[in-house]
Amino acid sequence: MKKQFTLLMLTIIPAIVWGQPTITNAEDFTIGTVLKFQKCNPTSVSAGSSGASQTWNFSALATLPDTTTEWMVLPSSTTNGSLFPTANQVEKYSDGRFVYVNKTANENYLVGFIDTTNSYPATHYPNPMLFAKRPLNYGTIVTDTFTMTGSSALGIVTINPDAYGTLILPNGTHNNVLRVKITEVHPWFNFIVYVWFDGINTSALLKIDNQPNVEYLLSETVGIAEINNKRCFNFYPNPATKQISFESEDTGELSITNNLGQVVLQIFINDKQTNISTENLEHGIYHLTFETKKNKTTSELIIQR
Repeated sequence: MKKQFTLLMLTIIPAIVWGQPTITNAEDFTIGTVLKFQKCNPTSVSAGSSGASQTWNFSALATLPDTTTEWMVLPSSTTNGSLFPTANQVEKYSDGRFVYVNKTANENYLVGFIDTTNSYPATHYPNPMLFAKRPLNYGTIVTDTFTMTGSSALGIVTINPDAYGTLILPNGTHNNVLRVKITEVHPWFNFIVYVWFDGINTSALLKIDNQPNVEYLLSETVGIAEINNKRCFNFYPNPATKQISFESEDTGELSITNNLGQVVLQIFINDKQTNISTENLEHGIYHLTFETKKNKTTSELIIQR
């Protein structure tokens, strides 16, 4: 379905215009990108003021023990990728969420998601939801409609770049930052999130939502654009318990990382079939990467106990 956008230009005085940042790379991730966020205590945390030339001082955020790692992977590397045929990218989270995305040059659309920590079925968006727009300019508001499985009612999303200025975080200060307020009116709930972009990092530097959640960016590792769309290996069973059988016609290095991004196993594969013990791996989702001289491909390994 062709999207219809409403652009609402806010009136601003000329003196402000010169300091306005334009963000052209917001959420413009490549496959293989890895993000790590620090979770914070949301108590009494406010997103602050909107408008021009703001200073948001979040240097005193109280950190929690948890971090979140996010991987950008191909749908074909996930167990349920075939359920979302229009997706060309997946945001895989260390807490068990999989967000299936159709990414174009200027927009990212949510086509569905799965949360493996509960028994709910996959959620589909027959009319996908816009959740990232490029470029972003202060005062330019974009609205879009979407539908979800289980309801014929239209949802509405509004992307509002409502402020710019200086952002101070516990791990550094960022200038020429644009804040974006995203409001999602779903059939059953409303979701509001504030995100800050600096035009250098592709990811948001800070996220504050009404769940409530607060987290800021610790690191962004740029993805490997040349990752092959076709996986050059096979392994089974998946989910696994005691071991997996790994098969490949090529030799290369196999790495398995946990949900914190830590490498828990790394071996060199030089046989067409190799049995690999998984007895020492805890229950959860792992990221399996196989790199040869020709390419580098990824997949998801689930360990069940």
